[in-house]
Amino acid sequence: MEGRFGNMSLGMTYRYITPSLILFVAGGFAFLLSYFLAIPLILISLLLFTIKSGISVDAEKMKYRKYDEVLGQRLGSWRKLRSEDKVTLKQTRVDQNMNSRGTSVTTRVRTYDVILHSDGVEKEVHEFTDYSKARKLYNMFTGGCGLEGRNLEEERERRSH
Repeated sequence: MEGRFGNMSLGMTYRYITPSLILFVAGGFAFLLSYFLAIPLILISLLLFTIKSGISVDAEKMKYRKYDEVLGQRLGSWRKLRSEDKVTLKQTRVDQNMNSRGTSVTTRVRTYDVILHSDGVEKEVHEFTDYSKARKLYNMFTGGCGLEGRNLEEERERRSH
């Protein structure tokens, strides 16, 4: 964390890919009618396609937010942290069995969840597929904000050795 503020970019978000593609196709058809209608539709579709997401932690003001970045502006509401809040980093595994005639495929997905506990309520901050990114966010909360933390993945690793 730089000083008491941490920012973690999560990269491109594809939440807006469907509206982006619809607007792009509509813009293509609009070229047949009017350039003045087509150009804004295509520009908006490209703008939606380039939205990035991330998480900011302001340890000094004890708050965090998940944001979407549009044209360099980070948009997202801040959530307050309290010194008695706790944070947990845990691994989640999901096994999916897919059966078809003659074959069976098992797909395993492993994620790392960063969870805040406040007044007995659990709130998942983010679900990562990469442990190092989950650990970085966990460290922002424990090291930067001074929250009490429990890294269940490290505990599991220590028990297995």
